[in-house]
Amino acid sequence: MPASELAEFVAASRAAGRQTMVHCSGSDGVANCLEARVDSIEHGFFVTDDQLAALRDRDLAWVPTFAPVQFQVDHAAVLGWTDQIRENLQRILDQHARSLVRAVDLGVRVIAGSDSGSHGVPHGWGFLRELELMQTAGMPALRVLHSATGAASARLGFSENLGVLEKGAAARFLIVTPRVLDDVRALRDSKVVMFDGEVLTEGDDPAAPGL
Repeated sequence: MPASELAEFVAASRAAGRQTMVHCSGSDGVANCLEARVDSIEHGFFVTDDQLAALRDRDLAWVPTFAPVQFQVDHAAVLGWTDQIRENLQRILDQHARSLVRAVDLGVRVIAGSDSGSHGVPHGWGFLRELELMQTAGMPALRVLHSATGAASARLGFSENLGVLEKGAAARFLIVTPRVLDDVRALRDSKVVMFDGEVLTEGDDPAAPGL
């Protein structure tokens, strides 16, 4: 979609008090999103360093979404991909990882999102996998956690006070071991979930039926 049409969507959305979250890949698509000044870019594969700097300067958020492509790499044989396709996908992921590290260094507003619902990316567990992949790509665990909580809440602008631990905020948080601050994989360990006053301690088995 050309930048001029995107800009019309952005203007209409803002007039209605809404944001624009645009799924795109390729430097041309990212360039159009930058020109139209959308609120966030989902995926953004093949984003350039100059475009990352522009994302920062214009305060556009970036949601990298490693999980869908990583699933195709991890299960290439089942999906029927050739070795060449798998290698090409891995090169794309490697480049994406370098872009994420560069984005962190530049101060881009990075937000975690898994593209849940894509093939091989279940809701809930797919998001946790995304956090792990962001860390593997080189983003520090604490920054990854922030991208999934405070950074996301700040950009989405909820009318409710979400994503922060402070007086008056919604009581939605996890009680986990301190190790999670150094390694987000610890989120798979036993934990206590507090959600609006309800304490949940079961149902964390990813192999459980229906997950």
